[in-house]
Amino acid sequence: MRLLTIILLICSSMILLTACSNEKNTLDLKLYVANLNKASPPVLPPLPPFYTYEPYIYSIESDRSPFQIIPDTGELAIPDLQQFELSTIKMVGSVDFENQKWGLVKLPNGIIDRIGIGQILGTDYGKVTDISDDRIVVVEITTIAGRTLTKEIELPLSEAN
Repeated sequence: MRLLTIILLICSSMILLTACSNEKNTLDLKLYVANLNKASPPVLPPLPPFYTYEPYIYSIESDRSPFQIIPDTGELAIPDLQQFELSTIKMVGSVDFENQKWGLVKLPNGIIDRIGIGQILGTDYGKVTDISDDRIVVVEITTIAGRTLTKEIELPLSEAN
């Protein structure tokens, strides 16, 4: 009985092995591999140039100590957007970024800056209240002789940048 089981196991193994070696089933695979071998390899772009890191050499004689506290002069730096009169600032475009509309303004010094709603613009602390594709609306609140005046100013899209 044991011998019969071994013979049956060997015969079934032989049948299974011969079933897997049918050339008709692997012909398409052989054709595909042959076509791949005939094709030229893809052209890869050249590697970008490798830049070596140039370390900063700290000189104790000429450089400030990185642990030295810089004294506060008490003066606040005025942002670029508040250094110029509103009449000298030109709108040159708008962009949609991070689900928000931003205005692009050109300052008299040639810098193009991005502004958003709520930012302060101009020397009279005008607050940006609306930005569209063709204009920026700025509201200036001033006090004259004890009276508060609100002035709405539109910066239209400038044609000549």
